[in-house]
Amino acid sequence: MKKISVNKLAEYLKADSVRRRRIIEDQKEPMDFIAIRYADARKAMINFVIKDFNKSIIESEIEKLSSKINENDFQENDVKTSIEALNCFLNIELPQELLKFKRVKSNKKYVLKVKDLNININPDVLIKGTIKNKPFIGGIKFNIVKGHKLNDDDRKNVATLIHQVLEEQSKDTPNLNFCISIDVFNMTFDNAPKSYKTRRKQIEYACDELGIIWDSI
Repeated sequence: MKKISVNKLAEYLKADSVRRRRIIEDQKEPMDFIAIRYADARKAMINFVIKDFNKSIIESEIEKLSSKINENDFQENDVKTSIEALNCFLNIELPQELLKFKRVKSNKKYVLKVKDLNININPDVLIKGTIKNKPFIGGIKFNIVKGHKLNDDDRKNVATLIHQVLEEQSKDTPNLNFCISIDVFNMTFDNAPKSYKTRRKQIEYACDELGIIWDSI
């Protein structure tokens, strides 16, 4: 099965040929320890968004990680970068408008199939509400990777794919303004743009190419 995470796909779209090959290799044979990186930090970020931007949630997690006894170099590095990520997260000015609507942790797996590639979207937080008597849904996805930051265009591509998967797999209409990609270490975010149809087509072309290269690696 050909599958890739939405954040890695966004990175792939702008990467050079060497980096693209490495991304595919990593996605074909993912390392187990990668999945657990930043797990505690991510949980704290989710709770922060859900619980009305309560900074004490992040500060408490930083304090907890700072006092953690590490058993190996991996844990030590994970704690160090997790604390850095949480400090970066506190500097992100998230839209206050989010507080008007319900925010919940996403427990459903959202996978978007483009060509023969499965893209794991899996928003960290879902946003639900009503605007002008019409129910809507949105999603927030964190990118927590030091060294591989998402630029403006990358974040808009991620947000566009969040919008697309919610459009296909939710009963409510996704709202572009509330489909949000956050790059934690870059301390910034973007929502899905109005020109999402053009982006979807560009992403589709890239997925077609990725699928061809995938088989050759």
